[in-house]
Amino acid sequence: MNNRILEIIEFIEERMADSPELAFYIMEELITEGYNQDEIEEAITWIETYQQVREMESFFEISKNFQSINVKDDAYNYLVKSLEDGLIDDEYFDDLLSYCLLKDYKEIDLQKIISINIELKSIKFDLAKEARANFRAYSNNKDC
Repeated sequence: MNNRILEIIEFIEERMADSPELAFYIMEELITEGYNQDEIEEAITWIETYQQVREMESFFEISKNFQSINVKDDAYNYLVKSLEDGLIDDEYFDDLLSYCLLKDYKEIDLQKIISINIELKSIKFDLAKEARANFRAYSNNKDC
């Protein structure tokens, strides 16, 4: 991104903070200042993209119960993407962070969250397998 685009972004953000209802006049003012239409459109695209990212980040917040865990940006982005893609749900997310508390993990990066995820899925699979085995044993004893 070139400096002119950055200048436009700063200009727009300053003016929008002062008076958002005058957005149309901001465009005219930018053109009067010597910026061309392509530069203005590119700057607006950057602003819109940045706002969407900010909105998504504010949509997903870590519960106060887990504030003692420092989740690094890469791990946080991985979790958000997993939630968005439906790979995990809110309950499983809480299970992951609860497991981190149980193991006394204070800092979680991408590599750590992936290994915790694998470990937790393994534990859940083993517990489910054991529960099925216990149910079968109980059912068989009951039939005898």
